[in-house]
Amino acid sequence: MVLDVVKNSMDHPTTDMIYTRVSEILPNISMGTVYRNLAQLVAANEIMQIGMPSGADRYDWRIESHAHFVCTDCNTVIDIANINIDDIKRINPGVKDCDIDTVNLVAYGKCPKCKQAKA
Repeated sequence: MVLDVVKNSMDHPTTDMIYTRVSEILPNISMGTVYRNLAQLVAANEIMQIGMPSGADRYDWRIESHAHFVCTDCNTVIDIANINIDDIKRINPGVKDCDIDTVNLVAYGKCPKCKQAKA
C-alpha cells in the first residue's frame, strides 16, 4: 500500500503525507510501519528518497535517472527530465571512465510563485 501511494502521487510526498493517504485505506497502520516500508523500498531501489535542505525528505516513484528542482521557500519539488549520462561524463572528465548507473541531481532555488511573491 505504501508503494501504491507513492506511485500514485505526483507531488513527491513526505512520510507524513504518505501516512495520511495510507491510513485513509488502512486506518490501523502505524507511522513506524510507513517508515520501515519506505526504508525497505528505497533500499530495494523501488522508490527514490529526495533529501530536503529543510523539512522532511520527499519520495519519488520515478527511479530512472532524472533531477529535481526544490524551492527553498515552499519546498515544492519539480521533476527535471532528460539527464544525459554522456553529457555528465563530457562536462566532468573525472568521471568519464566510470560506469554511471543512475543520476540523482537536486537543484535548489526559488519557484516562480515564490520568486513573484518576493518581488
